[in-house]
Amino acid sequence: MTLRFLALSAALAALSLSGCRPEEVDPVAPELGFVSINATEVESSTTPLTVTLSYRDHQGDLGWSDPDVHALEVRDTRLDNPDTYHVPPLTPDGMELDIDGTFLVNLPPLFLLGNGGDEQTRLTFRVTDRAGNLEEVARLIEAFDVPPQTVALRISLIRASKGMPGSVARRSPPGVLPRSFRELTKWVDYELLGGMALEATESEHTSLMLGDEYRLRFEVDQVDDRAGRVRLRDFVLERREIRPDEGEVYVPILDTVVSLRSGTPY
Repeated sequence: MTLRFLALSAALAALSLSGCRPEEVDPVAPELGFVSINATEVESSTTPLTVTLSYRDHQGDLGWSDPDVHALEVRDTRLDNPDTYHVPPLTPDGMELDIDGTFLVNLPPLFLLGNGGDEQTRLTFRVTDRAGNLEEVARLIEAFDVPPQTVALRISLIRASKGMPGSVARRSPPGVLPRSFRELTKWVDYELLGGMALEATESEHTSLMLGDEYRLRFEVDQVDDRAGRVRLRDFVLERREIRPDEGEVYVPILDTVVSLRSGTPY
């Protein structure tokens, strides 16, 4: 008797980095980055904007408990003064923690200042931590869409078996399964059911067959070039079945969200 399981491996092939760097001192200013915006072409006084920003703060002193203190400035380059927003503390006051993540900034609809039919502007976001250090990121709101990003992925589906005592281990072919995963599970027999290297585009649905029995569907949700990360949502693995009353159907056996870091298998 054998015990079997399926392992689905996804790796980000693009954005991979290599080489060695000298040890660097952590910056004291928070790091702010642009992730996404819901629209780059809007109708005046109609469409609210939702901007996703990434942050990293090595000291963890980002945000304020006092709601009257506004740590985030958002400036429309057509205007002289910025709008300000409150950012709640991301760690308790006084704690020094290396933190990173994302947060949403909800902005009211933009409006035309002149009498023309079209205008272009740039939004600049600046955040101040509790020590008074600044970081800013600018995002252009323009009359055309920002092209979606494309990432290179390698997907593999592996069946692994754990034999009875005394069975002989058979190593998986090189590259089929990450070494750390093999050492963690201690399964003795691996079989590659299907695999593919492909390119997927941000916000588009991708579907591929892995062997004759399994199908994988997902959508590239977010691409963060700065952090070398990609988020795949609606990541669904399905098994093909032939049923007498329904014919060919695909039954979901895994439905999750996958976050990939460049060069690190999932």
